[in-house]
Amino acid sequence: KIPHFPKNSKMALSNTTPVALLEQQLEAEKTMNFSDAVQCASKAWQREQTLDNAFAYAIVLCKSWNTTDLEKAKQLLSGLYKKFQDAQLRRECDYSTAICHYKTKTYDDALQCVNRALQEQPTNSQALTLKELILKKRSKDGMLGIIAAGGAAAIGLTAGGILLAALTKGRK
Repeated sequence: KIPHFPKNSKMALSNTTPVALLEQQLEAEKTMNFSDAVQCASKAWQREQTLDNAFAYAIVLCKSWNTTDLEKAKQLLSGLYKKFQDAQLRRECDYSTAICHYKTKTYDDALQCVNRALQEQPTNSQALTLKELILKKRSKDGMLGIIAAGGAAAIGLTAGGILLAALTKGRK
């Protein structure tokens, strides 16, 4: 049975774009605890260092929002990318690494990875959706940075003006 979401719910699917769905999925992962899955995948990989175990471990680490987990995932995925020539595996490594970079807000690195995945398969809807989300977040975060810098500059100018007024008032 398909769950029904109220129209005012964040999870309502009507008129929801693939980008919005991906963003919701990634945001939902912030509230999830992956420590048991990470521990289980880590043990499997330590027990038998196969391609499947390494990739499974990296993917579980990518689900986390913990910076240490994300860095470890990037290392594993980079190693797999360099070691194996399989185009599908490399594409999946690039996509997953882009997710890690997205979560750590290193958007230029995320774009580099997702673009490399799209070079191999330009019509990959998953990668196209992720690219659109990365561009959206980079633009939004960039605007917030500009606003914050502008606000800091305005505060600095105001404080400077008050100080200048106080200094000139004392001279009269």
